[in-house]
Amino acid sequence: AWLVASERQALQGLTKCWATAAPEGGQNLIQRFQTLSDHLSSQVVSAIRLWDESHQAAEQAWQNHHERVEEAARAIAQERAPPDSWLSEVQYRERARKHVTDQAAADELLLSTAQQLAILEAQRVEYWKSFAESYRSCCGQQGVVVQEEAPSMVSTSFQAPQMPVLPDMPTAFGAVLTIHGYLHLFLPDPKDPKAAKTDGDTPELVEADVKASVYAPRATKCVFQRRGQELVLDLAEASADGDGTGTASVGGTASGSSTGWRTWFAKAEKTEPLRRIHAKMSDPQQFVELENHCHNFVRRGQ
Repeated sequence: AWLVASERQALQGLTKCWATAAPEGGQNLIQRFQTLSDHLSSQVVSAIRLWDESHQAAEQAWQNHHERVEEAARAIAQERAPPDSWLSEVQYRERARKHVTDQAAADELLLSTAQQLAILEAQRVEYWKSFAESYRSCCGQQGVVVQEEAPSMVSTSFQAPQMPVLPDMPTAFGAVLTIHGYLHLFLPDPKDPKAAKTDGDTPELVEADVKASVYAPRATKCVFQRRGQELVLDLAEASADGDGTGTASVGGTASGSSTGWRTWFAKAEKTEPLRRIHAKMSDPQQFVELENHCHNFVRRGQ
């Protein structure tokens, strides 16, 4: 009876030892690993997918721009009206900037996830060290010597990759005359936060803000008028020439001293840019330069 009681007491001690061998926090660690796994399979995967889509869009925009540049070169050699490669370049820059932005967002999520994983792995190693010590203690009570070392983890550091530096988007508040003779009139949406610049900055030019576009070599109207301090230009292609009905004034609130543009006139909004530009300018020097360039393009197209 004494022997049975002694064995029972020893067995109870071992049972208690093995029951407490696993340190606390194991279940919480499992849940945190599962949360990180869910984050990887949802937000991180979605960000990478968006990055891939923007990369394909940028690649397609570059292909379109390259084709337009080649077509423009052929048209110039054949003395034909070239397609406007400037707008395709603007479109490509828009897509490229979005691609880099999406890449940076995906990289930030990947970096944050990798850092969280490194922290969890370090905590897992500490957990297994504690478990190994408890295991040795229990085995020692049975006279068993355990030689295996607890797992260890090499310290790891993560750094965000260096993003490519893209050329700045063209900026202006008014019009742009391209090397091929296209005069584009831009009107950014004042409600767009990107259009609200401070410290004298001007909004970036994007294709969606083009409200009017005239190919000067084919213009049938090219009038630059000086009415005292008022500088007015009226440039139109054949399809828009003489159709001045229903015009409405759209106030240009930009500073004339910095942009040279004060007011432009346009018809009711259309999905396609107008083929006529009727606007006022405030900078005499820019007015003269634009007048000379436009007249040269008109003479070139005659």
